[in-house]
Amino acid sequence: MVIFLFFADSTWVDLSGEKVINLSLRRILSGSPPGFYPYFYRDEHLSLKIKGSLYGRIELEGEIYQGRLPQEERAGVTGRWSWGSAFLGDFEGNMGNLVVGKRLRGIKGEIFPRILFLSGFYSILRGKHELERFSGDGTQGPFELLHSSIIVGSERVRVGEGLSLELMERGKDYLMDYERGRITFKRIIKPEETVEIEYEYLEEGEGRVLYGVDGGIKTKILTLGYSRVKGGFHEFHGGIEYKGAGVSGRLSLDTLFHRSWSLTGKIKAGWVSMDGGIRLLLRIKIK
Repeated sequence: MVIFLFFADSTWVDLSGEKVINLSLRRILSGSPPGFYPYFYRDEHLSLKIKGSLYGRIELEGEIYQGRLPQEERAGVTGRWSWGSAFLGDFEGNMGNLVVGKRLRGIKGEIFPRILFLSGFYSILRGKHELERFSGDGTQGPFELLHSSIIVGSERVRVGEGLSLELMERGKDYLMDYERGRITFKRIIKPEETVEIEYEYLEEGEGRVLYGVDGGIKTKILTLGYSRVKGGFHEFHGGIEYKGAGVSGRLSLDTLFHRSWSLTGKIKAGWVSMDGGIRLLLRIKIK
């Protein structure tokens, strides 16, 4: 499927994608071993690509993907122009000096006018994925899950016998206590039935909102900057670099949490190369 939209003033959007549905059916045959259950299985995914331009100055590029598993879903669009870029959607929290190591959903961007640079992000933290399976006990529950602090709306619940599991609907088939990590069904779950639930959760003490910023000055020989992430690290970083006449060298200074200082250097002249460094850890004790 391809859709091309054209607007005035060099503005256009190109949408292309596909919807794939896989169906699988298994039935009981005579002489089948015990535990062989009939089932109907459906797997599908949607993939959509986006390209475009705004007034001939901003290039657009994006993707929307929806799969069977929650951790497979992603969506985002990037806009790029001559002195910066911005992204809206799902992304990994690693941006140069800003390293979070978590899946995020929000906005990030960077600008670099002349010798200045500034990058940052503001996001809602995406949780960790969990898959649980357990048998019914002849009651409606509540059933305790392995984790609390479940992200609202992230769960997918299936119930059935053997491999034939039916997708449940929140409010109609079950109720969810996201804060405590409990699920209660609106009917009795028999011991021969299996409950399968996928969800995303936040680790203890983790907040939903996370943001970070990194900025400074960068020239051909000098770099000075500052980075900070909410609830994480904050550091100064900088360096001096020289290249010319067969000799090159770099001196770097980094501070972390205002307690640890590291100074590293490297020089290269012809086929000779030397490097070294020193690290100082400051400890403050208050009686």
